[in-house]
Amino acid sequence: MPEEQQTRLIGWVETMICAYREQDRKLYPDSPIHEQAPTWKTRANGEKACSYCGSMEASEFYAFMERVIDDPSPYIRIELNDHRDKIYVTRPEVKNADDGPLYIRTVHLPLPPTEEDARYRAMFRAANRVSRGKFKRFMDEEFPKILEESRRSE
Repeated sequence: MPEEQQTRLIGWVETMICAYREQDRKLYPDSPIHEQAPTWKTRANGEKACSYCGSMEASEFYAFMERVIDDPSPYIRIELNDHRDKIYVTRPEVKNADDGPLYIRTVHLPLPPTEEDARYRAMFRAANRVSRGKFKRFMDEEFPKILEESRRSE
C-alpha cells in the first residue's frame, strides 16, 4: 500500500505515522528509539508536535497561517526551507522546541489532498507572500536600528 494511503487510513483510526521515523527504522533497524510509536505530544504553549520529529500538527499550522496573514508583526511569519520539506513557524512567544513546535514537516500535511486542499494551498501562498514582505520590511526598517544600537553600546 502506498505511504499516502497508509497515512490517510491510519488517520481514520486516530493514529499517526511519521515518515521520518519510518525512514530511520529502515536505516537503523536495531535502534531502540523505534520501539515506541510516535504520538502528538502537547508542548508548553498547548500546541501539538510529533514526538519523533518535532513537527507541528497540520490543523495548528493552518490556524497559524491565518495568524500570519492577519497579524502585521514581522515576528509572526513562515519560511520554507531550501529542501522544501520543512516550513519554519516564527512567533515571539516560542523561544525553543519545549515552548512549542518550531516547524512543520510537509510529510505531516494531509495526504492524499482533501477537498480543502486548494484553500490551504492558497492560504499558504498568501502567508508565504506576507511573510516575505514582513521579513523585507524588518530588514529594511528594524534591523538597521538594531545594528546601530548595537554599535553604540560597544
